[in-house]
Amino acid sequence: MTPPPVVVVSGIPRSGTSLLMQMLAAGGMGVVSDGVRSPDASNRRGYLEHERVKRLARDPEAAGWLQRCASGRALKVIHALAPALPVAADLEYRVVMLRRDFAEVVASQARMLAAAGEPPDPIPDERLAEVLRAQWEETVAALRARADCAVHVVGFERLLDEPAAVARELCDWLGAGLDQAAMAAVVDAELPGRAGPGDRYTAPMADPGFDDLDEGLLRRRSGEKWQVHPPDVLPLWVADMDFLPAEPIRRRLQECLDVGDIGYPMHPKPTGLPEAFCDRAQRKWGWAPEPGRVELITEVVQGMHVAIEQFSEPGDGVIVQPPIYPPFLGSVGNLRRRLCPNPLVMGEGGYRLDLDGLAQQAEDARILLLCNPHNPTGRVFRREELMAIAEIAIAHDLLVVSDEIHQDLVYPGGCHVPFASLSDEVAERTLTLTSASKAFNIAGLRCAIAVFGSAEMRRRFLAFPRHLRGGLGSLGIQATLAAWTEGEPWLRDVLAYLEANRDFVAETVRRELPGVRFVPPQATYLFWLDFRELGLEPSPYRHFLDRAKVALSDGADFGPEGRGHARINFATSRPLLEQALTRLLTSLPS
Repeated sequence: MTPPPVVVVSGIPRSGTSLLMQMLAAGGMGVVSDGVRSPDASNRRGYLEHERVKRLARDPEAAGWLQRCASGRALKVIHALAPALPVAADLEYRVVMLRRDFAEVVASQARMLAAAGEPPDPIPDERLAEVLRAQWEETVAALRARADCAVHVVGFERLLDEPAAVARELCDWLGAGLDQAAMAAVVDAELPGRAGPGDRYTAPMADPGFDDLDEGLLRRRSGEKWQVHPPDVLPLWVADMDFLPAEPIRRRLQECLDVGDIGYPMHPKPTGLPEAFCDRAQRKWGWAPEPGRVELITEVVQGMHVAIEQFSEPGDGVIVQPPIYPPFLGSVGNLRRRLCPNPLVMGEGGYRLDLDGLAQQAEDARILLLCNPHNPTGRVFRREELMAIAEIAIAHDLLVVSDEIHQDLVYPGGCHVPFASLSDEVAERTLTLTSASKAFNIAGLRCAIAVFGSAEMRRRFLAFPRHLRGGLGSLGIQATLAAWTEGEPWLRDVLAYLEANRDFVAETVRRELPGVRFVPPQATYLFWLDFRELGLEPSPYRHFLDRAKVALSDGADFGPEGRGHARINFATSRPLLEQALTRLLTSLPS
C-alpha cells in the first residue's frame, strides 16, 4: 500500500509558512515541526526547521525517516532546502509554497532583526527583494520539474483576507478531510499584529529567555522542587518547569496585585473559565463539551480522590496502568479501594496497552483511572487505542476518570485525543480532569477543572461537600484564564525548546549510556529511563542523588514496574540540563 504523501510547507522566511502550519494543525493534520519559534541565542532570526530537515541534503537516512514519520503529515521546510527533498520509491510530496510581496518580506525581516538586536542586512532592500524573488522562483521551478512533487502556490495576502476560501482550496487539493472552520479561525484568533494590510503577521517575537536561567534565583523559590534537597543538588524530579510563566499570566497576576484583587473569588458563581476551556477544546481538539458540565476544582489529584469516593465503595476495584504517576496508586490505597494493576507492556517500539489484561481486570472493577498523555512514559495514546479502551469500558460498565493534564505538551508527530470526544456514549461514562498547571507552569496557584459526561455524573460528584473539596484562589482562576486565552504563543515557544531538550537527552543517553533503555516521550517534559542493566544500587535514584548530586524521580514510586527506572524532568535551561547530565555520567563507574 502506497503511503500518503508528505505535505511540505515552504516559502521565503516571513511569508506565512508558520501561520499555514498552525492552520493545518488546527484542521487536524499532524505536523512534524510546529512551525513557530522566537529568536534566541542559538537562532537569532527565529527560524525553526526540524533538525533532520536541516540535514536533508546530506543524510542518507532522510528518505526513510520521512516515510516513517512524515507521511500524511505537514512538514515545514525553508525554501533553500525544499529542492533537496530526498527521492525514494513510494515517497511523494504535496508542496504548498507561500508567496508574499518580496518588498514586504524584506521589511518584515528587518523588523524582526531589529527586535532581536541583530544588525540590518547589508544588502540594500531593493536588491534583497530581487534576490529573494529569484530564489523563490528557482525553488518553485525545481520542485515542479520533479515527478514526485505536486506544487500549489498560496498568496500570503489572500491567506489573511480569505482564510475560509484558502482552507477549502487546500482541503480539496490535498484530498484531506480537515476542519476548515478551525483552520480559518486560526487567522482571526491566533494571528499576532493585526495592524493593517501589509503589516499583519509581522509583530516582533520576544526572546523568552529559556536559556538564561539563574540558578541562584531558582534556589530562592519556595516550592518543593528547589527546596526539598540540599543546595549542592540539581533537582530534575517533580514536574515543575524552571521557566518563568508566560508574560500574559505574569501581567494578569500583577494587575490583580496592583488593585488588591486577592479577595474571595466569584466561584461558585460564573468565572468565565468553563467557557474559555470549552472554546479552546473545540479549537485545539475538535471537542465540544458543554460549559454547564465543567466544574472548577483545586487540582487534578483532588478530583481523582473525589471521583473514587463518590463513584465506588470501599473494596471496589480501581484499574491503574503502571508505571504510573504515584498519586494514582496512593488515591486507591488511601480510600480503601482494591488496586487492579493493568501494566503497560514494553516492546521494541515502546510502551503499549495490554488490552487483554484490561478486559480481565474490568470484570471485577468499577473505575478505570486513565492517564493520557501518560506519565511517566510520555505515551500519547492513538485514537484506535482509546477506542479499544472505550469498548472494554462500555462492555463492563466502567467509569473512566481521564487525567489529561499533559494534553498541551504533545510534540510534533503526536495528536492528543480527549477520551470523552470519542462518542456520546463514551462521554457519558467519562470524567475528564485537566488544568493549565503543567503546560503553563502555574501548579502552585491550584486551579483545575472537571468535565462531566452527564448531568447525573456532575450531581453525584458535587454531592461531596464543597468545603471538604477545598476552595479556589482568585489568582489561580485569573492565571488560568490568561493561559487559555492569551498564552498560545508562549506555549509554542516552550514546546519547541522542550522538544530540543528532549532530543538532547535522547542523543546523550544513546551515545554515552548504550545499556540504558528508553523511548523518547511523545508528550510531557519527563523522560523515563530503564537503568536496570547498569545494576545501580540500591536504586538509580539513590545512586544519582548520593554520587552525582542530581535528584531524579524514583522509579519505584511509580509501582513495582518502575523498579530500576528513574524519571528525568528536562524542563529547565540547556546549560543546567547539560550540567546535570554531565554529573550523572561522571558518577558511573568507567
